[in-house]
Order: sequence, then C-alpha cells, then structure tokens
Amino acid sequence: MSRLRWVLEMVETSRYLNKRKVYVTFAGGASIDRGLEAGVEIMQRKYAFIVNPASGAGEGAQIAAMLMRIVKDHPRLGEGEAAVFTVDRLSEDEMISLISESEMLIAVGGDGTVSQLISRMMQSKRTPALGVVPVGTSNDLARALGAPLRADFTDDRVLRATIDRLLSARPILLDILAINGRFFFCNYFSMGFDAIIVSDFAQMRKSRWIRLLPRGRFVNNLIYFLMGVKNAGFRLSPPVVVSIEYSGAEKRLTFDQPVRAVIVTNLPVYAGGTRINPGARLDDGRFEITVVETLFQFIIVILTRFLRFLTLPRGIVQVRAERAEIQLHGPAPCQIDGEAAFDALSADHLLKITRWGSIRIAV
Repeated sequence: MSRLRWVLEMVETSRYLNKRKVYVTFAGGASIDRGLEAGVEIMQRKYAFIVNPASGAGEGAQIAAMLMRIVKDHPRLGEGEAAVFTVDRLSEDEMISLISESEMLIAVGGDGTVSQLISRMMQSKRTPALGVVPVGTSNDLARALGAPLRADFTDDRVLRATIDRLLSARPILLDILAINGRFFFCNYFSMGFDAIIVSDFAQMRKSRWIRLLPRGRFVNNLIYFLMGVKNAGFRLSPPVVVSIEYSGAEKRLTFDQPVRAVIVTNLPVYAGGTRINPGARLDDGRFEITVVETLFQFIIVILTRFLRFLTLPRGIVQVRAERAEIQLHGPAPCQIDGEAAFDALSADHLLKITRWGSIRIAV
C-alpha cells in the first residue's frame, strides 16, 4: 500500500506542476525542470524549499515529491506562496536569484546542502531566514540547534509538523565565518587527517563497486572508518603556525613537529556529533581552533561522539579567537562543513579566518 500511495502522490504532484509549466522527473531521484515562461514566476516565492535528492540515502528524492503535494494544500503556505527546488537543477545564478527573492529558505539535506546555500547567501544582496530539515549523515548544525535528528521525514505527518514548526519558529542568529574572504562556513573548517578522509570518501562514493552496496549511514560510517585506516599515517608538514586575536590580545603558536589536524569550529559539535567544544556558542562572534598532534588524540576526540563520559585528551591544544591566521608549510587537504575543499584551497598556504556576518536561522 505504501508503494501505491507513493505512486499516486507523484501522479497528483505531476498534474499540479504541469498546470504551472513546471516538470518533475522522478527517475533516479526527484529533480525539477522549469519551463522558460515559469522561470521568473518560480523565483519570486515567499518560501523556497531547497532539496538535495541524494541526501538520506535517497530519502531526499521522496521528500521532494511529498513537498510538492504539501505546498499545494498547506494552510500556512497558500496558493503560489512556496515552491520546491532541487540543488542538482539550480545553476549558480538561479540559486542566488532565488535567495534574493525569498523571505525564507528551507534546506532539506545535510550539512553540505546547508553550507552550499549559506555560501550563496553570502553572495546575495539579501539574506532570508533559513530553516533546516536534517536528512544528511552528520547533521551537526541541526544537532547544535537541538532539532530532531531521528525523525522519519518520509512520514507525511512528521514532515508537515516539521514545516509548521519552522514556519512558526523565532529565528536566532548564526555566525558565518570566512576563509580569505572567499569561502564561507558555519559549522567547521579543517585541514589534515580528517580532511583527507573526507576527500577519499567523496572519491570512493563515485566507485561503481561502492554503488552496489546498500545506501545509508551505516555504510557511510564504514567507508569513513576504512578511509581512516588507509590514511592513518597522514600528517601536516611542519611548521604549522597559528596566530590569533582575542579580546584585544594577540597570540602565536608554532608547531615544529608534524600535526594530525587543525580544526576551526563554530559549533560545539563536529563530524557527526563529536563533542569538540561543548561550551561554544553559535552567535558570539568567536570561534575555536583545535590542533590535534597525535593519532591517539584524534581517536579520543572522535570517540567522544560515542562515549559520553569521555572528554578531550590532555595535551590537545585549543584556543578561542575572533580573528586567526593559519600558516601552512605547503598544500594540505581541507574540508568545509564536511565537504572536501582541497582543490579550492590547496594553493593558499596562508589562511585568514574571520567572522563575515550572521544569518537568521529557524530552530
């Protein structure tokens, strides 16, 4: 019955969209094509749902189909007040235009989807409020905001209740940090061991052999573990120099021995719930830098995700900053909010971290 209901929902959704010259393709995931005459009309909506159809082991595609129907009859959204888009069908210019024309964006996906939206928001003349339906692997931002993480968003009642909550929520401020004024993040940015794992994970997922495996968080975590074993010997070449400004004072830390990772965080959690800095705030204009020097330290840091009684190991270096510069000896693998950024940042040996601004985010 559930399969029949899903098919009927898609048929109903297609009829609704055809009236507006908007076409939905469900093969291989829900994606949206817009007729030329409908393009401008769609961009000018009060609410815009931005869905990553690949998130949640494909749940995003099903949620996109459900949202098409919910948008049609939801009492808070109204006729013509909202539209649904998927990230794979929006160009750079279209996404920025959509952001500038909307009053609220609701991202359906993981931290990578949210990061992609925030990066475009920083390029827009206007920044709408942002809501999140967490359907990713890590969901660190949603975790830090206290949003429900284990909800079944493919359940119609749960999805509707989540939309109601986001539309009624009073937004709070979330700091946005910048790297060299060109790259933006709200969760974390790191270089080293964890970043090369993320990079290899992204490459591994493209393998035809991996595609034969069942999709889901368990398989993702297993691949992360295997990539960690593969790169167990990776280190950042010395020297690594971290210079910070905090409360009017300046401090310089030099690491003359190889280090495993340098992690810049805006949230109390990192990498799927690792409690890297429980006292961190999202809106205080400050961020934390953690330097992990040994493999043992890194393992303990990650284990805080699973073992609540663990705390960060002795000897780990943590500092709070309002501005920072990180000087690397050479190119290093980097990640931004869980997405590999090696190609974008490999040429920059001097990384300047600043607070760029803030956005309103619904909880």
